[in-house]
Amino acid sequence: RWAPVSKMKFFANEFENGSSIQEISQMTATSEGAVKKGIREYNLVKYALNLPNWTVSERTALNLTELKLSPFLRVFSAKSPKYGETGATLLHLTYDEKTLEPVSELDEKIFREAVHLIAKNAFFNNQFNTRSHIENIEPLIKLLGLQGHTSTAASQGASRQSNSTTSSQEAGSGASTEDQGNTPGGAKPQSNSGSNTRTGENTGQSGDNASDKPKAPLFFDMLTWRSLNARDARHIGIITVASEIQRLSQSRAYWKYPIATAMLLRTLLELSLKYHVKRMNEWNNLTKSATTQKGYDPALSKVIQFYRSNNNYEKFFNDRSVQSAFVGATAEDVIVLLDTNIHNTSYARATKEELERIAAKGLFQLIQSILNDK
Repeated sequence: RWAPVSKMKFFANEFENGSSIQEISQMTATSEGAVKKGIREYNLVKYALNLPNWTVSERTALNLTELKLSPFLRVFSAKSPKYGETGATLLHLTYDEKTLEPVSELDEKIFREAVHLIAKNAFFNNQFNTRSHIENIEPLIKLLGLQGHTSTAASQGASRQSNSTTSSQEAGSGASTEDQGNTPGGAKPQSNSGSNTRTGENTGQSGDNASDKPKAPLFFDMLTWRSLNARDARHIGIITVASEIQRLSQSRAYWKYPIATAMLLRTLLELSLKYHVKRMNEWNNLTKSATTQKGYDPALSKVIQFYRSNNNYEKFFNDRSVQSAFVGATAEDVIVLLDTNIHNTSYARATKEELERIAAKGLFQLIQSILNDK
């Protein structure tokens, strides 16, 4: 018997790797409704854990396998005695039909902070349990403007709030005392994860200017690979490496093992670029330009050289932001770090900070774009 979170994660991983709801249902002897519910709930939990609002100490404590998810999930599914609506209804929460990822009609800053407040109470407040409802989170009620509302009026109040500005929130009202000064940042839940501007790690520093600027993703937490098929033998290697990088990122294990993580990251970059060359039907041109010995794949340096030759990367990537990401991800300082980390670790080796820097420089966006471009 699997733990509930393990089943949810399995459903979500299979779905993300191309299996249909029906196929997952058949292979696990679970109803299609239960499979879909598990995937939605897992995506919602993952969205909450990946929010930038968490402090370093809080993020360290957010171990998915050890968290009690019921108090968190129940806020969204259980009808509030006071407002007569579920938390999902009050937050205008739905799920993308194709990806089953959470989306909301609320202003994205409000929605992010609302989910953060629910998660913080569920995971760090010992008094918060499966009998608690949305009205038990006072800062959230203030954030949504639900004071004095009941039943359907509460939903209307939340709708009005979604169309208003967030000036009162930025000025420090509502959730500002609850989140200990963390300014909400990051991206609205997206149905297409090919572009992600979720913020980096939030250490508790606040400021209006900082919250208005798009920031880099927090390493590889949100990495996906929707263009790959787990049933295709040619994709198994890259899926395996991508999955390990994602797990190292989400568990913060890359903090402890930056050298090993950098080695895997270099492998993932090389595999991704080669995969894209083959998809563009340019493999023969690559091997010719690299004068590769028959039966051997070109080295990473040769692959990058081929992309840069005659600005091929502009032809291979239609999106200018991805073109820029390629330039940043394959810049000399990035490749030297990845190469030296393998071949001469006594001279230079990766650190947590360096890994986050090169991910933000374009490495994450480039790989994410390649692995999700259909």
